[in-house]
Amino acid sequence: MKTVVYLSNQTVKVVTGEVKRNRIMVERVFREDVPRLSIVNGQATDDLRFTEFLGSFWERHKLPRDKVYLVVSSTQTVIRLFQLPPMSHRKMMGYLPREFADVERMREPVYGYSVLGKGKPEPMLRMFGVMMEQKFLREHLERFGRLGINLVSVETELTAKLHLLGSLERLKGKTCGIVAVDGAMVLGVLWVGGTFLHFHQCRLSGKRTAEERARVCAGEISALIQLASSQRLEGEIREVYLGGLEDEAFAVCNTLCCQENPGLTLLHLMDGAGDGVSFPGGAVEFGSFGAAVGGLLARRGKGNLFHQYRSLGKFKGKGRTAAGLFVPAFLVLAVLLPVLLAQALNWFRLAGRMDSCLDGLSDPQMLAGAARYERIAAENIRLRSQIEEAMEAREALCACPVMDTRVRDAVDRCARGLVTAKVTGFSAKEGVVRISSRSENASAIHAFVGNLAEEKDLFSRVDYTGFEYVEKEQAWKLYVECYVHTKKEGDRQ
Repeated sequence: MKTVVYLSNQTVKVVTGEVKRNRIMVERVFREDVPRLSIVNGQATDDLRFTEFLGSFWERHKLPRDKVYLVVSSTQTVIRLFQLPPMSHRKMMGYLPREFADVERMREPVYGYSVLGKGKPEPMLRMFGVMMEQKFLREHLERFGRLGINLVSVETELTAKLHLLGSLERLKGKTCGIVAVDGAMVLGVLWVGGTFLHFHQCRLSGKRTAEERARVCAGEISALIQLASSQRLEGEIREVYLGGLEDEAFAVCNTLCCQENPGLTLLHLMDGAGDGVSFPGGAVEFGSFGAAVGGLLARRGKGNLFHQYRSLGKFKGKGRTAAGLFVPAFLVLAVLLPVLLAQALNWFRLAGRMDSCLDGLSDPQMLAGAARYERIAAENIRLRSQIEEAMEAREALCACPVMDTRVRDAVDRCARGLVTAKVTGFSAKEGVVRISSRSENASAIHAFVGNLAEEKDLFSRVDYTGFEYVEKEQAWKLYVECYVHTKKEGDRQ
């Protein structure tokens, strides 16, 4: 049995349950407001009050203290979505810091990752990477540790929801839009062929009426439809699943969406039995409990943030007693001492045999021949290495895509009059040009991507890797990857 606790701005949500045969079974559901301003943006601002509340909450509901999964909602985490071929855990952990190299605001980060599904073309995997500051994570782990609660996993709110969406029966194989309201956060997901293609999060500021909340959701739905149109998907977006709105706001949003997009169907996003999710007392709204239920699907493997934090040695006990160090050392000496004596005797025997062999090898003629052989062998190795390096360099220069002025001119041309764009990186191995852009107008962002897609002589594919609205800058930001055509055989010199 798993216990998932979800921490956000104002409310603590807890579910207990388990996953068997791809079916999620939730046994108990709890929800309670925390003391005012004791936790903001997923971080405790009044540690004493929040810790006392959390301990009282656990005692009051008699919750298990073992196998507890933490899901946290905070802008202090950075999430990137990407496609990669299958690779080992060691190589993945070496890749993640390069993926987040442009994030400078975090000190001493810890990384995590997980697979969300298969990408295109095969055998690419659709994955997410998470970066979180160690200090932020350490505060939560120490707090639960003081309460005697044993955490075994740490996930973010977005990744938990994406895992849950991937398990819902009604979304399998579908192309649709998904908008979920969770308190002050609005999540929009473009769902294509049964998996995510794009996500976007924004925050509801202030106390909004039902009509204002509906208008924000309608705007998010419109942005998803525009994005789907710019991606030239095989099928149009005909259905949008909406969760987290009361009936009045849902009706207003439905009216607004139908006026702007005739033929669009707005559906309730509920976690009922038909989706392979069972709840006590019936269905529970996705917008309210989606992150907590998604935490039941969290992986406890090497890619989990909790595992990576422990592997850094930050979560281990500090120091041991003198007796605790002396007893293991004594046992090691008692076992190793006879072995060391035997090895010493064997070493003296071998040393005598080596002396006799060295006397036979000291002949001047043999030494001269050996020296000549070593010189010839070394020269042969050096020449062979130079030939191989020259051939590899020639093949690489002939086959790899090139980052030249044509690419920069094309980016400037596509962005002119629409957005502020900048080439942030180029990977010659994959032929990927990474571009970041900024505009106060979302339509200009989509037009910019459409212009890039028209550069078919230069780019073979254009993909979104991030799309967000930065409240502080009052502007939209977009991250794009453009795949440059490789050189053709006829172009090789």
